[in-house]
Amino acid sequence: MDNLEEYLGYVDRLIHSAKKEVESYLLEKYRESVRRVKRLARKRGRGIGRVVGYVSPLDVEVVTRLGAQTPVISACNPALEVVRERLNVYIRISTSRFDRSFVARATLDLKEIYGRVRLRADVLLPGIAPYESVEDPRVGFGDGYIYHVRAFYRYEESRVYTFRAKGSTLEAVLFSLAGETFPLRDYRDTFPLSRDVMVFRPYIKEKEFGFIALAPYEDSVVDLGEVVVPPLLQPMKGDVKTGGNASLKLSSNEYLLLYHAVDEHGVYYVYGALLDPQGEVLSWTREPLLAPTPGLYSGRRPSTVFPCGAVKLGDKIVVSAGVDDEIAVFYEVDEADLWRLLETPP
Repeated sequence: MDNLEEYLGYVDRLIHSAKKEVESYLLEKYRESVRRVKRLARKRGRGIGRVVGYVSPLDVEVVTRLGAQTPVISACNPALEVVRERLNVYIRISTSRFDRSFVARATLDLKEIYGRVRLRADVLLPGIAPYESVEDPRVGFGDGYIYHVRAFYRYEESRVYTFRAKGSTLEAVLFSLAGETFPLRDYRDTFPLSRDVMVFRPYIKEKEFGFIALAPYEDSVVDLGEVVVPPLLQPMKGDVKTGGNASLKLSSNEYLLLYHAVDEHGVYYVYGALLDPQGEVLSWTREPLLAPTPGLYSGRRPSTVFPCGAVKLGDKIVVSAGVDDEIAVFYEVDEADLWRLLETPP
């Protein structure tokens, strides 16, 4: 969106149209869900993903529309997309402050994700407002949209929305209930599970936690009238919050959802769940697929592993994640090991 005045007016309308009262409706759905999992707990541990490559800020060259090279202090949370035997990498870039980032795009050969990876990237989704941060890209299902977070720090209380972009189109993902369409106050980790169902994470500011919800969507509007809060994807014993990370289609009727659980220390662990196209949980992993590795990197936020992308290459699942809020890491998970960990819901 090149029209600055038009965009700022759009953001103002979003901020003033949020429905805080809808959070009570979603919170009740959450409470009904967690009654069924209070005695369950996820396991911790090392995870089964192997580090196969990494991208450090020193290895990223970012070029603007003018051709100017941009200094990089963090390059993390990349999404992945295979296009004609090439790999598009959509990556969150910071140049001075982590909370004033943007999304850039680079293209690699499939074999270039191993070892030290160097990227030449173009700015794809810049920040537009001076109080805005663009974060955490995800790829839609063949529709050309890049889903991403836009956080606005204009007011005392921040607003965090998920947008989707394709070409010159830039629009917020909205919600509908009882004939009204609106944004929530804060919803990160929002992206399509399948062509039918959206994963989203309402954040309840007064409670200081978030949880995973699913609902059908059409275009950019999610139907809260049919929202589901799957019990096995919610915070359990020892967890502070959960959130979705990425979705990967494994077969015609099976989708792998990668999601994180954050413990009381703020440590991130990434788990998997297999869902059908309508969002029913078919199986899940108690053990993490990805977990922090002390000493792997020492950055802004240790023990943070935050995937935003996953692709299937042969019998391997390649997951791209931010580590310590500074670098990007590529992990490989053997598909056979994933199937071994998946359990039928209790």
